[in-house]
Amino acid sequence: MSSFEISTPLSQPVLFESSIAALNSDLALYSTQDLQDPLTAIISPRGSSSSEPVLINSLEHGIVSTPGVPLLTGSIALTVTSTADIVNPNDGVLTLREAIAQANMFAGADAINFDLPDGPQIITLTSGELRITDNLTMHGLGANRLTISGNNSSRIFNVDDGSDSTQIQVAIAGLTIADGKASEGAGIYNRERLTVSHSAISGNSASFAGGGIYNSGSLTVSHSTLRGNSTTIFGGGIKSDGALTVSNSTLSHNSAYYGGGIDSGHTLIVSNSTLSHNSATYGGGINSDGSGILTVSDSTLTHNSASYDGGGILNRSTVTVSNSTLSHNSAGSGGGIQNSGTLTVSNSTLSDNSAFFDGGGITNNNILTVRSSTLSGNSVSYDGGGLFNRGTVTMSHSTLSGNSASYDGGGIANGGMLTMSNSTLSSNTATSGGGIFNSSYGSLAVSNSIVGGNTASGEANEVTNRGSFISNGYNLVGQNDNVGGFITTATDLVLQGGIETAIAPLANNGGLTLTHALVMGSAAINTGDPTAVAATDQRGVFQAGRRDIGAYEVLPNITVDTLVDEDDGNLGPGDISLREAIARVSSGGSIYFSNALSGGTVQLTLGELLINKSLTLQGLGADQLAISGNSTFRVFKVDDGIDSSQIQVAINGLTITDGRAMDGFTTTSGGANQGAGIYNRERLTVTHSIFSSNSAYFGSGIYNNGDLTVKNSILSGNSAYYEGGGISNYGTLTVSHSTLSGNLANSAGGGISNYYGTLTVINSTLSGNSVAYEGGGIYSYSGAVTVINSTLSGNSATTGGGISNSAGTLTVSSSTLSGNSAATGGGIYNYAALRVGNSIISGNVASETSAELGNSGNFISNGYNLVGQNGHTGGFVTTTTDIVLQRGIETAIAPLANNGGSTLTHALVAGSLALNAGNNALIPVEITTDQRGAVSRILNGRVDIGAFESSWQPLPQLTTSDVTLAEGNNGSTIATFTVNLNAAANQPILVDYTTMDGTATAGSDYIATSGTLAFKPGETSKTISVVINSDTTAESDETFFLTLHDPINVGLAVNQVVARILNDDAPITLLEGSNGNDTLTGDNVANTINGRAGHDIIEGLSGNDTLSGGSGHDVVYGGDGNDIINGNSENDTLHGGNGNDQMNGGSDDDVIIGGAGADTLTGGTGNDRYVYSALDEAGDTITDFINGSDILDLRELFRNLNYQGTAPIADGYLRLVRVGGSTQIQIDAKNGAGFITLVTLNGVIPDWLVIGQTLLFSPA
Repeated sequence: MSSFEISTPLSQPVLFESSIAALNSDLALYSTQDLQDPLTAIISPRGSSSSEPVLINSLEHGIVSTPGVPLLTGSIALTVTSTADIVNPNDGVLTLREAIAQANMFAGADAINFDLPDGPQIITLTSGELRITDNLTMHGLGANRLTISGNNSSRIFNVDDGSDSTQIQVAIAGLTIADGKASEGAGIYNRERLTVSHSAISGNSASFAGGGIYNSGSLTVSHSTLRGNSTTIFGGGIKSDGALTVSNSTLSHNSAYYGGGIDSGHTLIVSNSTLSHNSATYGGGINSDGSGILTVSDSTLTHNSASYDGGGILNRSTVTVSNSTLSHNSAGSGGGIQNSGTLTVSNSTLSDNSAFFDGGGITNNNILTVRSSTLSGNSVSYDGGGLFNRGTVTMSHSTLSGNSASYDGGGIANGGMLTMSNSTLSSNTATSGGGIFNSSYGSLAVSNSIVGGNTASGEANEVTNRGSFISNGYNLVGQNDNVGGFITTATDLVLQGGIETAIAPLANNGGLTLTHALVMGSAAINTGDPTAVAATDQRGVFQAGRRDIGAYEVLPNITVDTLVDEDDGNLGPGDISLREAIARVSSGGSIYFSNALSGGTVQLTLGELLINKSLTLQGLGADQLAISGNSTFRVFKVDDGIDSSQIQVAINGLTITDGRAMDGFTTTSGGANQGAGIYNRERLTVTHSIFSSNSAYFGSGIYNNGDLTVKNSILSGNSAYYEGGGISNYGTLTVSHSTLSGNLANSAGGGISNYYGTLTVINSTLSGNSVAYEGGGIYSYSGAVTVINSTLSGNSATTGGGISNSAGTLTVSSSTLSGNSAATGGGIYNYAALRVGNSIISGNVASETSAELGNSGNFISNGYNLVGQNGHTGGFVTTTTDIVLQRGIETAIAPLANNGGSTLTHALVAGSLALNAGNNALIPVEITTDQRGAVSRILNGRVDIGAFESSWQPLPQLTTSDVTLAEGNNGSTIATFTVNLNAAANQPILVDYTTMDGTATAGSDYIATSGTLAFKPGETSKTISVVINSDTTAESDETFFLTLHDPINVGLAVNQVVARILNDDAPITLLEGSNGNDTLTGDNVANTINGRAGHDIIEGLSGNDTLSGGSGHDVVYGGDGNDIINGNSENDTLHGGNGNDQMNGGSDDDVIIGGAGADTLTGGTGNDRYVYSALDEAGDTITDFINGSDILDLRELFRNLNYQGTAPIADGYLRLVRVGGSTQIQIDAKNGAGFITLVTLNGVIPDWLVIGQTLLFSPA
């Protein structure tokens, strides 16, 4: 007995009934008679004469079934564990062939799964096809991981239960089915109900039909590919004689005689699929024949070819094509479609198809309806570039453009019956009949259509007519002498200019197909049939009122009434999206929003919104309606793709938020990294809008490379990875009455970056913007920037907290920059050319240099500016009309606040130095208000400095004058300054005053004085007295300054005056010694005595003397007064006497005795001895005590103090105190009453002093 063995444990127990059961037509199942446990199941061929059973497996706990009853019921799940194609019950694995055979045994919906090693696996058939005879679901590992190969020798799957009266249901998923070979259905042969999904059918070949699949049952193919399959006759990819549905799939590079992709004689539905590069003699993409019904929707047929008829589709049945594209297909006849049945084409495009004989786009031999479709760029070597007709054609709301024929009919060649309405034929070319060629067999009727702008090299640009032609009126045809055979009626219009005066080039104007939009002023607008029932145009746009001529209806206004982001072509009530409105509104039209959308957000899900025509987008208000990029897409791209011209777009009353343009460094057109809110290359105006939470590499809120105006808008909380947190400008940008706040950039321009562009900021505020590097508020490189009537406050950067001008020109006028911060240039940093006038630049902060302005370029003050406090102005080089603030910024301006108008401002406080301190001549004539927009720019007759004009009345002004007085000889003299108000005030007035040294020194020449003057209401004059120290020293005239500052309720007309102290002492007496040993004695005035050579004795007496010993061993006595004593060369003895003397021993070994007073002692070179004898000599400083050479001699002092000890340091009588790098010699001579510093040794530390050598103190 021959046997067929299957080996694997069943997944669950199965039940038998009594004896023998018929399994199927080929196999019978037996059982052992002793019913031993486990029961053994055996299979032998039905009808075999052998009684020898064959063991195939143990079926646990079973019983025997009766004849005629199905043996096994229920569903099982089988797992294939081997790629072998064998049947072996003893190998412990399950092959696909074994699994299918076992599944066929069970009457139920079984499942086959796969458990195979990782990586691509191939099951190569060696025992013929795999037949499936029962309900089955087969789950592969994925088409890229598991291939079932026919080994180019057999079919792969045969799905057939052998019964015509029943249909099993089979599903195959996740497989590649390849290299099958058969006469029909080399990959799959199907007579049942089969679904193939997520699979690949490739490289299969059939000698007769269905290279990939043959279907005579019911077949569904989804999410799959059929590639490289072939057959000699029918259906390279699929041959279907049953019901076939193909969805979300691709058929490519398949070939056949009929139907390179698909040959169908039954019902065929193709949706969301692509057929490309298929080839045949007839029907390169699809051949639909006989009684079949073909529906193609939302699909693409491209680059298919047929040697004879129908490059894309050949139809001999009934075909409907909708929402689909047929392009670049080719054939002998009907490059896109050849129709010999009934064909309807709607909302579809046939473009760039070609044919040799006729019908580059379509050849019609029977019945054809074309609605809302475009035939463009199709070509033919003979006749009918777009359409060739031998049958009956009805065409409406369609466009034929750019088609060409070498002979007749660039757009249409008609030899049958053709009716055309509400359509546009333009830019088609031929030898005869550039638009239409109507042969002697043809009957042509045209209504409400544009036939213009076509060309013919021979006869009739628009229409050549040899047959029957009827104009049903309301057509727009080409210029006189060019209309050819178009016989006009009274209601037809003839173009008076070129076609460009009527229609725009073919473009995406909304809808599913390209159209020719009507241009402004077109003769076709509102000149169509006035009796026509209102309907939609080619795009699906509905417009009430009189119809336009042609396929395009001008829609000047459209109202968005849904928040859903869609473009489904449905423009019914409640279903007009913003995306659909932008696409369909006419150039120059307006888009509005239904009030029902108030408070809502349009969340973009289909990508950015492209605006490529002039239009106005009128929102409900920025607080009422938002357009969101969903943190995934840019929101708006404004670009018509034409560099030579600019469309005009206006956007008003929207919030534009959560846009994203962060495509790394991918180089793509349209600025993938730029302008998350708006990317603009046109002339765009944005008003009353808000930009927030947008992120891009450049220009997060807006990127501009066109002409942009932003007005009454807010850009806040946007962030740029590189530059332009709010706006990045490469074109022309004007920002007015707007706020940029809280924006962030990593590189340049937290608020605005300007590269090579022109930027004007007027009546606007930039606050709280920040950047890691340059230009917290504004950064400009090689552009021209003007800031006028504006405020920059609280911005931060490393360089240029308010503005960084790296190259180009920057002009700041009537503006306020305060509270900005940076490491360098808190207010502005300028590398290039900067002019500032009538502006406040004060209260900014720099952690390193130049709080207000850092400048390494060309800076010019136009004057009348209020700049930061002295020492903080940085690179601001003031003119005589500039004012330097003497007190804090709070005395000039108030904090940033809402002071009226659309932006925040710094108001001027009462008494601000900016009040009425500007220059009216610096205000441009077009500037009539301050930043707020409602307050006149000039109040009280003179403009204020900065962006804010105050209504405060001018403050009274304080004045004072210089003072000149004689010094006097004894005691003191009083310098009196009179401070006057120019007008009495009705409120208290305060002003502080402080003296400052000039050539006079506070303390010795005058007494430093400061205080506050208080004027009661009505008082107009006060005095300030400064004490001058009188002396008898003959000296030069000296000066000091009186400064008024920190005024309250008053202005300072003069803030600083000078006091000149005139010397009134007798001239200095000059004594000169000879070169011998002289005795020189001065008088009681200031003497200058020079000993010259010799051993001299010099005595200055009283007075501030200058005594010089000259050469020789001199003895010099200073006497009273503050003397200057120089020993000069050789060994001198210098006595300072009373007074604060300056003594210098000069060269050699000198003895220096300072005497009473705080003296400054310098030994000079040599071994010098400093001698102290009394405590009234305390307070001296020795400037050059040389350790090891000089001696500090305190012996006489200790003797006079009656010190009896020998260790004064240990006794607490003397101590050496280190102060920095110096040592103070301190003595407590009153037994605990307190130490006094006798002398300070500069540059000497206590450790260097050696008791008994450099420091002598023993009375002995």
